[in-house]
Amino acid sequence: MGSKEWPSSRWIAVVTYRTDIGPLDVEHHIEELGEIEDLIEAGPDWNAVIDIKITLQRVTNDGLTVEAGALL
Repeated sequence: MGSKEWPSSRWIAVVTYRTDIGPLDVEHHIEELGEIEDLIEAGPDWNAVIDIKITLQRVTNDGLTVEAGALL
């Protein structure tokens, strides 16, 4: 049986910016959610942000529910 390969980052944050030619998605691979602040502040101007979508990439407890997590 092969070993499970883990994604290199815990989170993927996709920032959608408004541009003259339409929306532009920029994907950032991050480990900690706090990194998003620096990415947005670094620019482009935050007023051009349409949306930020954050997705968990590296799941360590597949199937965990809110209720089960409260018991951990």
